[in-house]
Amino acid sequence: MDSLIGTRLKRKRLELGLTQAQVANQLFVTRQTVAYWENNKHLPSLSVLQELASFYNVNPSYFLGEDFSATHHFNVFALIGSIFTTLLLAPTLFLITLAGLAFAWMMTGFFLIAPFMILLESQTGVHPFTWWRVNLSLGLFAGGLIATPLLWLLSKQVLHLTITYLKHSINAISYQVIRPVEPKH
Repeated sequence: MDSLIGTRLKRKRLELGLTQAQVANQLFVTRQTVAYWENNKHLPSLSVLQELASFYNVNPSYFLGEDFSATHHFNVFALIGSIFTTLLLAPTLFLITLAGLAFAWMMTGFFLIAPFMILLESQTGVHPFTWWRVNLSLGLFAGGLIATPLLWLLSKQVLHLTITYLKHSINAISYQVIRPVEPKH
């Protein structure tokens, strides 16, 4: 990093056709101090780097090795689209999906308790004990056992997609532009 700072200080000074003495006069330091910076014998302080950046018309990050700068811009059309989809379209799809998942979980719960309900009904005399009802309830129970992990994965995926959608909506409103560092004017 040290050699990079000195090299870039010297490069900028030479690009502008300045002498070390002229830079020294501008910053109220000695010519030897400028020479020490450029030859990597001493590092300028951060405040001096800021003054040098201003004097050379570059961003201070240039001396630390950055050749690119990033700026954030506001995207009005993305904001309007995000508001439309977030307020109208997404809630509708989310509610339909949520209702479907709730119904699927409710049915899976009924399938899982079916054998117990058949036994309870036969014990209380609501329905007589029959093997076809027992077999049906065991089939429903097996279906509930199979559906539970699948519904769990589906529910996690819906939650993940919802969080991803919300993050994307927020990030789409502003975007980043990366361009080479240019001299300040």
